[in-house]
Amino acid sequence: MDTSNQRESPAPARRWVPAVLLVILFPVAAVHFSCIAVLGPGSWGSGVEEKTPELLAAGAKPELRQYIAEFTAEEPARPGWSGDSSGLEGVVVFTDHLEDKALWVIQTARGGANWTQGQRVYLRGPGADRFRELDITRDGIVDRPTLLREGSSVVLVYGRWNSWAIPPLHKISRYLRSYFNKSLLPEYSLYLHDFNEGTTRYLGPGGTLKASPDRRKAALLRSGSLGTSQHSIHVWNLETGRMETVLSLTEADPGSGRSFDYRWSEDSRALHISGSAGGFVARSAKPHQLNLIYMLKEKAVYRVE
Repeated sequence: MDTSNQRESPAPARRWVPAVLLVILFPVAAVHFSCIAVLGPGSWGSGVEEKTPELLAAGAKPELRQYIAEFTAEEPARPGWSGDSSGLEGVVVFTDHLEDKALWVIQTARGGANWTQGQRVYLRGPGADRFRELDITRDGIVDRPTLLREGSSVVLVYGRWNSWAIPPLHKISRYLRSYFNKSLLPEYSLYLHDFNEGTTRYLGPGGTLKASPDRRKAALLRSGSLGTSQHSIHVWNLETGRMETVLSLTEADPGSGRSFDYRWSEDSRALHISGSAGGFVARSAKPHQLNLIYMLKEKAVYRVE
């Protein structure tokens, strides 16, 4: 009998492959997208790094005395604009000033004390008689627009808060779009604005930007979104482009707001971390009082008794 034109039937085992995949993949996908719809992506894409610091004794290092004295004193007040405010709309909520370049950045809000409503960001350069508005507030909420030095140029870097506290279907849509646009995934992210070209580009996750006095470095915080309480503190060196992770820590009382802060030394060589934390790693139950000094050159953390 000639069987050359007859096709072999697929093996019975192969018929079950699509069914088995469907039975396995569908429940997994359903649970995954249900979690996204309810909670958001948590710490995915936030850039949070877990790093328990080795705490060295500050008393054993005499060179730290000047920093201990400096950080014991009250932090200097931020520069405030007191000149002509014509052209500014809303109430001033944040200012930044680069004295040697005669540059001012002012952030205003229509909501007054509520700095998230009706935001506007203005720039005033040397020789200018008024502020001009920067087009950077269309998406998300702008936080701490800060002037930094990148080589011989001055750039504006600011944080954006793009909350995941949105309707479930919007969460799923934003999550899917984030596969093609990474800036949609973090709740807190950083952007760089080019004054000359009027363009803005995404830098990566992070927020609560604080410039060093020399404006060539910045400390920043990376945080998860809804339902998370872990953070990591980083130092960004604009001269080298490197991002150093100082330490990670959790909130002392999750849900009540950030329980710690950080500030720079006058010589831009040290970072002070103060306040309290629930611990240095996720799900830690060992509270810590924070009085720490991070030395940038040594990449070492010292505990002040």
